[in-house]
Amino acid sequence: MTLKTQDTHHTSSFPSILHSYQYSEGLGKAVSMAKVMTQMKKLKEKRVERPVSAAELQKKKALLEQRHLESYRRLHRLKDSLSHRYAELLTEKVQRQRQEMKQHNSALKFAEKHNGQSSTGLTFQELVGSTLKDNAAFLKSLSKTRYYLVLELQKQLGQRRCLQGIREQEVFRSWVDQSKTTQLEKQLQQMGEKRL
Repeated sequence: MTLKTQDTHHTSSFPSILHSYQYSEGLGKAVSMAKVMTQMKKLKEKRVERPVSAAELQKKKALLEQRHLESYRRLHRLKDSLSHRYAELLTEKVQRQRQEMKQHNSALKFAEKHNGQSSTGLTFQELVGSTLKDNAAFLKSLSKTRYYLVLELQKQLGQRRCLQGIREQEVFRSWVDQSKTTQLEKQLQQMGEKRL
């Protein structure tokens, strides 16, 4: 690598920042431009500060008021046209729905007439529904729960006066805790057979 290329990479091609802050010919031009700008601003302020006559103020107010009134009238015209359009659409919808209802009613009447003519002289059949005739038969068909079986056994043993003492009740409870549901069912059936 030569010194020239190395020098190009290490030196900046931009002017030094310090040079831009020093007084130069460009700075003098900038100062004169700033003076011109301030003078122009002062002239504009003087133009604005010139007195406005009452006639000019009234004219401006009248123009502003006229513009406001025109925009207000336009808004009301738009609102009126939209409300008329909405009313038209609503009446069309109501008429369409009425027509559909008439067609539906006429179709129902026609179907009733057609069905009524074909079934003259026939009696109406009763609707098929579930009726509860025998509650006991239904309850017997259900499988008994363990709790029900224990209560039924306890009831039958109480009727036979087998569970009168505390010792007998404790033996019954321990037997119930150790036995399965099928054993309880068998015992209940055996007691029912002995009863008969």
